[in-house]
Amino acid sequence: MKNWKRLLAALLSVLLLTACSGNGPESETETEEPSAPAFVSITSAGVTDYYVIRSDTTNSRAEINAAVKVRTEINEATGAEIGISTDWEKNPVYDHEIIVGNTLRGGLDIDITALGETGYIIKEVDGDIYICGGAATGIQMGVDHFLQEFVRDGQDVTVPTGYEHIVYHEFDIPALYVDMHRVDKSWKIVISENAYPKEKQAAETLQETIARKCGFLLDIITGDESVPNAFILSSVKPEASGVHTMHVDGTSFILRSSASTGIAGCTERFIDLYLSWGARGKFNFPGDYEYLDLGDLMIVTYPDTH
Repeated sequence: MKNWKRLLAALLSVLLLTACSGNGPESETETEEPSAPAFVSITSAGVTDYYVIRSDTTNSRAEINAAVKVRTEINEATGAEIGISTDWEKNPVYDHEIIVGNTLRGGLDIDITALGETGYIIKEVDGDIYICGGAATGIQMGVDHFLQEFVRDGQDVTVPTGYEHIVYHEFDIPALYVDMHRVDKSWKIVISENAYPKEKQAAETLQETIARKCGFLLDIITGDESVPNAFILSSVKPEASGVHTMHVDGTSFILRSSASTGIAGCTERFIDLYLSWGARGKFNFPGDYEYLDLGDLMIVTYPDTH
């Protein structure tokens, strides 16, 4: 009887130890998923496997210099010899890259042109660093911000995983209206089918000026004064000779001229009056807006500004 009790006690002890150790037949070992690193290391103890990548086709010296600046300042601050290459299709795609400027590399889910002239984005995506801008000026400003934020003498260059910093250009005219209809990128600039080269050039100048002041590029099309949502460089001449006129008709802003400088001169006058370098703020050309330049006499209904 005593031997049987001792055997039972020993068996219970073994079962108890097995249960406590978690090695029983029904026990499961739990493993924790490794957490993502908090930082991406671009340099470590003077060593790096990153390459700076720029566009192979850019003609912008400022954009090229921005890419070189990233490489130079990282090298001078850390001693790391970072490579530099372009997005030419025959060049390799490296495991880790700092993409400077607007290249063929994918990875960004943002319309770069919408950033504007001085706008830029700095973003970490799967270990790559993007520094892109709406124009060369924005790329330069993005590079300067990146270097100021992350590059220090004698310290490793690290960027937080998932880092994103976006700056949009502040346009001088953030909102432009024609009879309280807001002008946006769906609007057009209209010229006649028989437009002269000077008139086509005037349309392109208006297109570039609106893009610079308002932030969107309008398409230039051919047509007449019936086109809605448009700035119309009309072939119709005013009844009076030697004059420029402008007026609003529904959602169209119509420019006419019978002066010697023609519609190109009228377009230049419009830009000088409303879209010059000093023009700022929001304004609306009301439905009764009118401009008539008779030389000695000028009739103007001024746009609403705020």
